[in-house]
Amino acid sequence: VSAKLVGKNHVDVGSAVSWGTELLPHLDHMNVYNKYNSNVAAFDEENAEAVGMPIPSYLCPSHPRGSYQNEFSMPKGTLVYPMLATAKEYRTKYGASDYIQISGVASEFRKYAYRERVEPKEKIGAMDQLLIVPDEGLRTFLGNPRVTRNSRIDDITDGTANTLLICENAGRNELWRRGKKISAEVDAEGAARQRMTGGGGWGDPFNQSWLNGRNSDGTGMGGPCAINCSNEPDAGLYGFHDKMAMVVMADGSARSLNESLDSYVLGGLVTKRGGETVDSF
Repeated sequence: VSAKLVGKNHVDVGSAVSWGTELLPHLDHMNVYNKYNSNVAAFDEENAEAVGMPIPSYLCPSHPRGSYQNEFSMPKGTLVYPMLATAKEYRTKYGASDYIQISGVASEFRKYAYRERVEPKEKIGAMDQLLIVPDEGLRTFLGNPRVTRNSRIDDITDGTANTLLICENAGRNELWRRGKKISAEVDAEGAARQRMTGGGGWGDPFNQSWLNGRNSDGTGMGGPCAINCSNEPDAGLYGFHDKMAMVVMADGSARSLNESLDSYVLGGLVTKRGGETVDSF
């Protein structure tokens, strides 16, 4: 993701490529990949045809969907970082994705996962988002953030069979909690936030998050419940299966994770070199 500072406190997202876009040639969708222009933003009009196409591999058949596309609308002035807002409106239709990249274990979830246990040596996951900030003004505004890159196999010292790559987070950009769709009448703020930042498109470069968890009923902004509690991106995993959600591990295997999975084990599966002891799961 590349971005620049506009004025004193606005940001304009430039070129961006999602993990879903990069996988297209390997899923027999080279024709869609060739339509995508990586020199402009994913939600640029030039990329509308490509990112609007539904890709069957990114859809879970268990999801009771009404559409294979998601409306993405982020008004100008939307706060995306403390004291930093969008410089213009971003709007497009994404081909839906029921899967998400989890980039690491966030602070709120770590409070529960590592309580009375040793904190991980590193909290970052196997697919930490690549961030390129060539604009000097934005770099200064953000405090000179580190540039990250996706992992090589040798970087995953916890073992590829014990490290998550892609996780199920179905139902976006609708808001779901504990098997129930949450309407704007029930939670106007939550439903609106999910429509803007739910990341429910395979072409969305922000279709990633850090694992933060929720309360047991799926509410809140951090907590011990991280499987099938809420499908907000930072809530964790969410599937329309009986007491489980699907994941792809870094060794390429597909696994199902039970809702009752210990928080420590889930945190350990997210980190790529946290050093946690992860037994059977």
